[in-house]
Amino acid sequence: MSLGYMVVTILWLIVVLLYWRDLLRLQFCICLMLLLGLIEQIAQFAQLEVVHVSGQTKNSCLVMAELITCVKKTAARYLLLLVCLG
Repeated sequence: MSLGYMVVTILWLIVVLLYWRDLLRLQFCICLMLLLGLIEQIAQFAQLEVVHVSGQTKNSCLVMAELITCVKKTAARYLLLLVCLG
């Protein structure tokens, strides 16, 4: 999943950099959502790696991964609200 986010994010960033003057704010918000998804996957991967190496769950890694997930879900709902309201 994180590899998929990475590929899509890199492709989207290339398109954004090529056409940044012609883009709407909505496309920049989509870019932000992709970056948040990538950061979320990296945080969850790091949390699973800590469990794999030490055999114990670290609360700080778990809280960080869940916090990033909540921020991403909140931003997604905000983006949906912006699209619906026009």
